Amino acid sequence: MTLYYTTAQAEDVANKKIDYSLGGFKSSTRVPSGLLGNLFSEISLYTLDKLQDEYIALMLKNETGSDITGVSLWFEYSVDGLSAKTNLANFQVAAVTPSVTDNSIETITSKFEKPYVGTFYNADGASNAVSLGGILKNKCIGLWIKRSIIPAMVTNILDFTTLNANFGTNPLKLEDIHIKLSY
Repeated sequence: MTLYYTTAQAEDVANKKIDYSLGGFKSSTRVPSGLLGNLFSEISLYTLDKLQDEYIALMLKNETGSDITGVSLWFEYSVDGLSAKTNLANFQVAAVTPSVTDNSIETITSKFEKPYVGTFYNADGASNAVSLGGILKNKCIGLWIKRSIIPAMVTNILDFTTLNANFGTNPLKLEDIHIKLSY
């Protein structure tokens, strides 16, 4: 199973800028594992001020060589031993089935535009895993990931003196999330 960014151009065209992973087709660009900023950019003071939800589209491709059933997805938060309670944002996922005619999903024009298709679910931890169903060999399922800033955290973030004393680092770089799959 491999996660890919999306592109509005055509299937398997490279996506060199993750901000453009806004639906459409599976790109040829894999989502790198363990890289900071591989889904969303760093949370800025502007982001904190606006409190806008952000969206990114990914495609999960079954490259296992056989049909897979019972695929589940969940998020794990880990920041140098800190818990999800220190994260600045909440993450949700919506699974969507690509079109049978061209293997595409809905395209949005901005990372702040909510897709029409898909219901978003919290998937915090394995006990809250979201079932994606089955994925046929060499086929994809579309995934919309939503990032919502937690308003209660904004008050804490704006006091950098307190946060630097508590965490010893820039609080805007503390966020870390892992997408986990089981099948």
